[in-house]
Amino acid sequence: MKGYKVLGSPIIQVLLSLFFFVLFSLSLVVEAAAFAALFTIVACGAANQLARKFASDRLCSVLLAATVSLSGFSSRLQIVILAVGGALLASGLISLVGWGGVKKSAITATQLVGAWFPAGLAGASVSLLSMEDQRTLGLLFVTTAVFDATTYLMGPSKKRWLGPLLGSAGSLGLIYTTNELNLVPVTPNYLEQFALVMVISVNISWLVSRYLGQKPGWALRRIGCYLVSGMSCYLFIGASVGY
Repeated sequence: MKGYKVLGSPIIQVLLSLFFFVLFSLSLVVEAAAFAALFTIVACGAANQLARKFASDRLCSVLLAATVSLSGFSSRLQIVILAVGGALLASGLISLVGWGGVKKSAITATQLVGAWFPAGLAGASVSLLSMEDQRTLGLLFVTTAVFDATTYLMGPSKKRWLGPLLGSAGSLGLIYTTNELNLVPVTPNYLEQFALVMVISVNISWLVSRYLGQKPGWALRRIGCYLVSGMSCYLFIGASVGY
């Protein structure tokens, strides 16, 4: 119990965040696929933490999240959709083990999906971007890092909206700055839409992660801002620019 209190202290959390930021940064510089592989490992940790909260099968949650996340390395969205469909089917079949009635099976299946789906989808989107669009992946990483750091540093103040607001402002500033350096992977005609998609999806991702865990564990915190933003960026770039 004392160990959990130490790990939960603000200083340790800041050091842990810095460690993962450096680790992810190095992997992204070396190879985008290495970044995605590391992200998949963390996503599996998040699935395990969510399964612990939802009282679901932790091993199955991790395996299904890993399957969906790794499907992104195929660089084909169709494969990811098939993997998600297969994981949903597997969740239903697993819930039937130890048959306890329709209601109990439905609850078990819902809990299982709630554990693996957010982490798996985030991992799959990062894997897809690592195969198709490294610049967008790098921009997504830095943008989410700025947003997450800002909201965390603001702390649980009474004005809870202030953290996301400042984080959004920082993210927008970063996107427009990278545009001036010609590093944004979209044409000027789509810049405003891209910035809007990024900021809205990051905020939604953060809210979803907060909903899933009032005090998100280390793994869920690392991927929290990617839950919706990763796939949103992938779909936007694919629709506007193409791969």
